[in-house]
Amino acid sequence: MIKVSMIIPVYNAEKFLETMLETVVNQTLRDIEIILIDDGSQDRSGEICDSYAERDERIRVIHQENAGMCAARNLAMSMAEGEYIAFADNDDVMELDLLEKAYVAAKEYDADVVKFGRKSDFLDEKGEIIKTESRTFKKALYRGDELEKEYFNYGSTGCLRAVWDGIYKTEVIRTNNLQFHNEFRYGYEDMIFCRELIPHIHCMALIEGCFYTHYMRNWYSASAKFNQNALKKFGDCYVLEKKVWEKLGVDNLQTGEKELEIIKEYILGLTVMLSEKNCSWSMKQKVEYLKRESDFKLNLSTKKIKNMWKMNKKQAIAGIFYHAKMYRLLLIFTQLYMVKIEKNMKANVKSQESNLN
Repeated sequence: MIKVSMIIPVYNAEKFLETMLETVVNQTLRDIEIILIDDGSQDRSGEICDSYAERDERIRVIHQENAGMCAARNLAMSMAEGEYIAFADNDDVMELDLLEKAYVAAKEYDADVVKFGRKSDFLDEKGEIIKTESRTFKKALYRGDELEKEYFNYGSTGCLRAVWDGIYKTEVIRTNNLQFHNEFRYGYEDMIFCRELIPHIHCMALIEGCFYTHYMRNWYSASAKFNQNALKKFGDCYVLEKKVWEKLGVDNLQTGEKELEIIKEYILGLTVMLSEKNCSWSMKQKVEYLKRESDFKLNLSTKKIKNMWKMNKKQAIAGIFYHAKMYRLLLIFTQLYMVKIEKNMKANVKSQESNLN
């Protein structure tokens, strides 16, 4: 029996692909299949996939014209024969016991989803780490009503932001016809997939340990480059997640948790992108865009603001600025917010370097 199907879309990754595949084929969990979708690569990536498939019968390779990562993942999910599905990006790496630890937890807790810790390394053009961010979880189980009542609580841990930090029961995906949205080509496709999964599962387990390293190469990753089309993803994802809130019955909470979710994932997500160094827009153009295109409903009340202030002051401030349509102040605040985050991430790199020494 195939326990896990590992899905990896591949596109122009010849510099990194072999390193990634070595961490997959050498997983301690041996009963797996590896589905590589060569998404119209123009370099040697397709040849590398075929070479590995010749040496390992667990690997299946599909070559197709470029259709995007979402389409590649959807095709692979339709082919998957494993009890669970896992995902990886073609330029990342994973610990060799990732699938074993996740699968054992899935069977122990009868979980539809298992999530584990990950690390993101931000690299310069020389491949050197300039910033790092780690996200790990305390052991936790969410069953039945807890998946609804604690949605914003466990969501705030970051466990619903990516797909490569978890495994997912194939039956749940197939039965509910869950797919990646092809319109998301600049990020957030993972986030909405995870969120749309929640109303259909009965148990999610968070396990301890960091098992996956995600590399952010600003010169390589399309999601790291500013363009106007990428801005649209925030509004599109917001509309889709509102439907999830309605299904879970959490769209009318008076705690302020939903508002903090909107602020963190959508409002600050948008203003951070507008504040990136490679955005050539003037402050006036940014303000006009926020006036014209953003339509995030906060519905703030005194009670909500007080609760939000207790939970996260910075996000509460950003929400107040947005709600009051003080977009210029919001953008200035975002720039200060980004400086602090970057300092913290650089401090993490120095701390890890000192630990190694």
